[in-house]
Amino acid sequence: MMMAMLGAGGIPLMTDTVRRADSDNPRGYFEYEPVKRLRTDASWIPMARGKALKVVSPLLTALPSNCRYAVLFMERNLEEVLTSQRAMLEKSAAVRLTAEGLDDEPCPRREDRLKAAYIKHLRKVRQWLSTCHNMHVLDVSFTAVLENPGNAVRRIARFLAIPLDEPAMALAVDAGLRRQGRCGVLIQPNTSD
Repeated sequence: MMMAMLGAGGIPLMTDTVRRADSDNPRGYFEYEPVKRLRTDASWIPMARGKALKVVSPLLTALPSNCRYAVLFMERNLEEVLTSQRAMLEKSAAVRLTAEGLDDEPCPRREDRLKAAYIKHLRKVRQWLSTCHNMHVLDVSFTAVLENPGNAVRRIARFLAIPLDEPAMALAVDAGLRRQGRCGVLIQPNTSD
């Protein structure tokens, strides 16, 4: 949703078409495949300067420290995230949990453990972000964007401090397409230090 908003607002998106739209995300995923390999190859990051790039929170620490970033940290209700993952697992036998020992546990216990792992991960990421002088962060509530797109767009525009087509950004929010998905992070690299 955020990538669609930023694109509608006039920010170039750094995406590819490797992961295509599907019933879980009919507008697409707005992903860039090399992001998955950030830990081993970040040489392409300079090409992302001035663009919006979707990066999941576990890979934030792999971003090169010699660049500055404006981070729109999408906050998502963890119950919705778990509901989404459960729905996706039920729809696709190919998608399996990989955490050791979780596949054999009853679903409620597995979800409790996943929720605890998410909470621990997010706490660790937030603590790390608070120490990064090259990352300017704006927390953005997924639910708040859906409930009041205009307000969310104004906050984002102030944060990014660049001209944006705010009405188009607000129109890009479609609550009817609400899909629960993985917590994600959006990065817009700025200038090098």
